Amino acid sequence: MSDFLIDMDNIRRGDELLEILRQPYGQDAPQGYTFDFGWGAAAVLEDVYGYDNIRVRNDTVMFWIGDIVCDMSDDFITALIREIESFRNNAGFDPALGKALGKLNGAFVIGFADSDGFCIVTDPRSFVSVYAAYKGQQCTGVGSHLDTLAAICRNEPRINTAYAGEFLSFGTVCFPNTIYNNIKRIEGAMLFDFKFDGRGKFMKRAGRYWHLPRVLPVSSNEDDLADELRHHLVNAVVSRSSRGPVAVTLSGGLDSRVILAQVPRDIDCTALTFYDKPNRETRTAMRIAGACSRPWRGLARDEEFIGDNLVRTVKLIGCEGLFAYAHVVGFADMLKSEGYSGILCGTQMDAYLKGYYAYDVAVEKRLFGLGGRKIVRKAFDFTGVMPSFWKGAFTDNAADAVLHSRDSYRSANIDPKRESMAEWLLLNPIDMMLVSFKAQRRVVPNRFVAIDKHLVEFGFKCPVRFKVDDRIFLKAAVPLMGPAGLIPTADKGTLPGGGMVGNFARRALRKAKDRAEDVVKFMGMERAVQHSWHDYHNYWRESMVLRELAHQYGSQLRRFEGTLFQVNAPGLLDRMDIEWHNAFRLLQFAVWLGEANKLRKFATTKTAAAAGGRRIMSTMAR
Repeated sequence: MSDFLIDMDNIRRGDELLEILRQPYGQDAPQGYTFDFGWGAAAVLEDVYGYDNIRVRNDTVMFWIGDIVCDMSDDFITALIREIESFRNNAGFDPALGKALGKLNGAFVIGFADSDGFCIVTDPRSFVSVYAAYKGQQCTGVGSHLDTLAAICRNEPRINTAYAGEFLSFGTVCFPNTIYNNIKRIEGAMLFDFKFDGRGKFMKRAGRYWHLPRVLPVSSNEDDLADELRHHLVNAVVSRSSRGPVAVTLSGGLDSRVILAQVPRDIDCTALTFYDKPNRETRTAMRIAGACSRPWRGLARDEEFIGDNLVRTVKLIGCEGLFAYAHVVGFADMLKSEGYSGILCGTQMDAYLKGYYAYDVAVEKRLFGLGGRKIVRKAFDFTGVMPSFWKGAFTDNAADAVLHSRDSYRSANIDPKRESMAEWLLLNPIDMMLVSFKAQRRVVPNRFVAIDKHLVEFGFKCPVRFKVDDRIFLKAAVPLMGPAGLIPTADKGTLPGGGMVGNFARRALRKAKDRAEDVVKFMGMERAVQHSWHDYHNYWRESMVLRELAHQYGSQLRRFEGTLFQVNAPGLLDRMDIEWHNAFRLLQFAVWLGEANKLRKFATTKTAAAAGGRRIMSTMAR
């Protein structure tokens, strides 16, 4: 998994782009290839794990980054190139004729370049983000790493205060915007062709090769849907395990145990659990691994794990999402040395298969579920949910601009036919919450099972009422769990396939234990965090590394006093009462400002050193 960078301004050589592209990776940055054409230049990094992701035929180059879940054989690549060339040479495009394109699955970007220009193929849901930089209406560059693309812009890109405020308030910036004024994200399931006219201009054309399915009627047969989901779950795991050996990040919940149980028996597989101290989650994960007859390994994080990996993660992810969710980055070097071909995880199964983001839908159970269930609507305000902390820290103009951006996104993407407005807006046109993959994919061979194209299709066509309360997921998944389904979950203490009355009693017992532990904590005795995440609230207050980073980077925030902040911005980082999401985003923003500025200066130095001229050729150099 890697990155690419294309300059259409014809002012940089490919080797300059490659040096800039490698910077966020640090000392262990992968090698890459450079390409110089009459219309500009391109650079592509080799896959971090050594997969052959770059092919050159005559004066044509094809590359891909990310996690493509299909057979990238020579025959398939030939068919794919034929379809891309057909699209580039004809005014129309018939998706029905795209047999190779129709087989594409996973999280990826495919690039195709020759002397006539280049074409970019995005994955079905833009899981791997692609960015386009603009000067006025003219596109000047395309890339998969936002900050490296910004660094090669001829005019220094301006940070948009509204979008910066969006990140601080909500953790993401609404599509297609980025934190920069002149750089936008491009859509998924698209072919974008940039054809050079030989006189310094590009003609851009776009075509869509895949569409989201429509939602099924609520009268659909639930058993048939469960059978279909079960089939897709098995295939999604098997197709991501074929290279072996693999690891599965195992929690004490449902999703990862389903994945672990489906890894083919002839594939070496290890269960990995992250933790701060041994706890209920590790004990449950050990039992699940044993039930699946797989070795279990605990990956212990030291006290300053988050702070020690913050800067590295921010260099990879920028301000696309909260750095703390990409916790696997801290184990990237160890995982690579272990020789795993893929790290499978259940991230986003909640989102696509369980209606986790359907905040405007609730289930009312009569007689604790014995009397049936009723789906009811809840109030949901996508626009005006800015935390009160930021309302007090932002200027009035900035706060209004943030809410206006959110409202514009809502108006552009709302679909009244959907049963859940919240789920639709958070997952369409891109998954706003899939942030860990964006950082981790660059250093770890992540295989996010839930973003399999067939599971995504199922998630969008399955009525929300079947997904909420884990209804359809449990119906499909419990038969796949085998002995692992007989182990209570670490969070609620319920059995995946247990009866309503039995699980109600188990849940009551778990709540009683939690209350007893709260009493122990109140009395001043240390209580272990009983899940695989940190106690982020305490970490913000106690971490010396975070305090050092706040001191080192906090002054960067002064650049936005008066425009974004109406208070002493660095002083916000000294507050111990700030909610951890807000605190972490603010520190991330400060660190990013400093590191993005360093990258920009590095790119400027490379431009100055190359001012004597550039090669005009179509060639490849490693």
